[in-house]
Amino acid sequence: MISLSSQSIFSEMFAPALKFIEQVKLSFKVSRNKGISDSFNYIQKHVAKKQTVLSIGIGHDQHLFLLRKIAGKFGKVIVFATGGEIFSHFLELVDKIKWSNVVIEPIGTSETPGEIIFNSFTTSPNEAKGATVIDINSRNAYNKKELNSPTLDSYCLVQQVLPDFVEIKMPGFELKILEGATGLLKNKKPILVIECEERLIGRSKVLEVFQFLTDLKYKGYFILDTIRIPLQNFDFDVYQNPRSNFYCNTFIFE
Repeated sequence: MISLSSQSIFSEMFAPALKFIEQVKLSFKVSRNKGISDSFNYIQKHVAKKQTVLSIGIGHDQHLFLLRKIAGKFGKVIVFATGGEIFSHFLELVDKIKWSNVVIEPIGTSETPGEIIFNSFTTSPNEAKGATVIDINSRNAYNKKELNSPTLDSYCLVQQVLPDFVEIKMPGFELKILEGATGLLKNKKPILVIECEERLIGRSKVLEVFQFLTDLKYKGYFILDTIRIPLQNFDFDVYQNPRSNFYCNTFIFE
């Protein structure tokens, strides 16, 4: 017969392994749809029509079409297009389709006004018409770019914009962007969708983003297809392991 103390020791010894098994079992319940990103599975369910969506670091046409569809013709989509060719391409696209509720801005954003030099994935106008393919094992698929950079707080104040939803896809600049939006995050508290990856910016930087938003009383989740899982259950070794059949880099903060 096993004593209570023995059972307690047994539970402590095997708790990490049991947690890992439960996480893997949960993950295998999910059917991965490669044609639609994790963020859109969430956005389509939680962003209402007529809302204002702000996207920082958008990459291709499909993304823009889906954002506008979600916001609806009475909503508004503002895109910070972080690249000259991409900006020109999106501007031409919006003009041809006559989208009066889509604004394309040739700017970035950071924690202080000025200019930023950042690394961005190489994307040509042709690639912008479809999904950009990135080698998950490569850390060097970047171009350096210099961009005008107001803070998000100053941009929203000058343009009189109060976004309901903010999407950030700027590897390495997530925290700087958020620090420049502290007023917006405290007063308006928009829903945030942020792509963060250990392989691109390091584990400590990802955790700094999590802590910054936690301090602002945001509740965090990560998205596994249509499943929203509390952030405290996130494990880098499980959910950002390139050798697994699933890879989670989409985080929601509400």
